[in-house]
Amino acid sequence: MLESLSPTGSWLSGHNCTVGIRESTMSDNNVLLYRYTSTFSEWLWAEMLGLIQSQSDKKSLHRVMDVLLTPEEQEAVASRLAIMRALLNGEASQREIASRFGGSIAKVTRCSNYLKRSDEQNKQVLEANI
Repeated sequence: MLESLSPTGSWLSGHNCTVGIRESTMSDNNVLLYRYTSTFSEWLWAEMLGLIQSQSDKKSLHRVMDVLLTPEEQEAVASRLAIMRALLNGEASQREIASRFGGSIAKVTRCSNYLKRSDEQNKQVLEANI
């Protein structure tokens, strides 16, 4: 759960100002844990995730994504998803994956490196959801 508190700092600079966002989660023993974000960009990212999460159906989510992302950005996100799925499934070499999805070798390598750096919990989340 994300709570928006009144941000402080310059709204115009957008860099490293203190903000009042508190993210709460429940621990394994039902203790409420809080983590405060520390940058304006983290606050904006939390706001965007909240907007996406608040959509009640695919049609409204599609409308929001059309506003947030250009067609090129939507294609890039979809391509990255397909690349991650292919890498997780071990379907092909990085070159074959790049060729299949029209991406660059560099993009496939970045996705591969992300997967190598990810902990097991993140990999499990990715495997379960993509």
